[in-house]
Parts: sequence; C-alpha cells; structure tokens
Amino acid sequence: MRRTNLITIVSTPFLIFFLSCSSSRVSNSSSIGLLPLEYYIPTWSAHTADTTYKVFQTDAAFRKAFTVAAGEAPRSPNFSSQMVVAILFKEGVGQSLRFENAEVSGSTVTVFARSCMEQNCGNAVATIPKVANAKTIRFIINGNSTGKVDL
Repeated sequence: MRRTNLITIVSTPFLIFFLSCSSSRVSNSSSIGLLPLEYYIPTWSAHTADTTYKVFQTDAAFRKAFTVAAGEAPRSPNFSSQMVVAILFKEGVGQSLRFENAEVSGSTVTVFARSCMEQNCGNAVATIPKVANAKTIRFIINGNSTGKVDL
C-alpha cells in the first residue's frame, strides 16, 4: 500500500507537467503600432493587378517605389526599427483605403484597412514596427483577407 502511494505521489507531478506541455495552446494576437504615411505617391505604373500588396524593409527600396508630393515634407520611415506596408491601386481603379490597425500573432503580422471616401484617402501606406520572427504580412480589407506578402 505504501509503495502504491509513493508511486502515485512521485508520478503525479510528471503527469501534470506532461499534460500541461502537450496541450494545444491558443495563439493570441497582440496589437502593434501602425502610423500612416501621408504624401507619398507610387512612382511606378507597372501594376499588372488592380491591387498590389507591398512590404518595404529598406530605405532604398522605399525611395525607388515612392516620391513625395510637391510642396510636402512628410515623416520618413525609420528602417532600423520599422518597415512600410502598402496597398497600392492601379490608376483608374477608384478605390480608396485607410489603414486602421495592425497585430501580430506568431510569425504573422496582420494589417487591417477600411474603405474611405475622404479626399486624402487613396493608396494605403503606413509604418509598422519590425517584428523579429515575422515571416508573413497579411492584409485584411473591410474584414476580408485579400492578400499577403512572405518576408
């Protein structure tokens, strides 16, 4: 009887540890900062799709893809700690978007955008913090998953 009690006492912590480590865990999303970039205009017109999803991680790639609107002095991205996400439209598509927020869950960063009718909407361009383990940027427009970019 004592041997059985001893085995139960000794094995119970191992069983609890095993069950706690093997249970499935729910991955919760965490909000991250998103700062819109205004007055940047895409420089290329080679969009083959109506909508293009882009992620820029270097200043050189960003400067090659965008120019600043005449007479404006917009905030510049800090590529040592930020990356730029963008949803760009081919001319004539007539869609206008504004980024709302971003979140990270595991190795996926999700950015959310909404349609807008305001005059200063158009292409959605914003900075988000660099996320060390991010492998994918996912784009959600009006609640629908519309595109992704693998890093």
